[in-house]
Amino acid sequence: MSDTKNTQLENVLTTYQSELFEGWMSDLLGRVSRRDKHAEAQLRQQATQFLPLLADTLKKSTSLSIDGATWEEIRHLLSDISQNRARQGYSSIETAISCSH
Repeated sequence: MSDTKNTQLENVLTTYQSELFEGWMSDLLGRVSRRDKHAEAQLRQQATQFLPLLADTLKKSTSLSIDGATWEEIRHLLSDISQNRARQGYSSIETAISCSH
């Protein structure tokens, strides 16, 4: 993907971060099988970390290939989220849903 497209996507993420966050959270919470305040707070905290980090990574990267060094923090965050959810007893399907929407 070209730098221009990365910049456009980064601008959308930055400009509409609040709207994207609320829409994403609404969708996530509608799909989560376990509804409790702690789980909801944790999802919000993780999403709050992810969106700005994604925008920043897009700003720095010249590619959308997640194998690159600029994507290290994103990979690390997603790995942490996955590990935390596994420790909490969430299935791999539940974890994938929370990371993909």
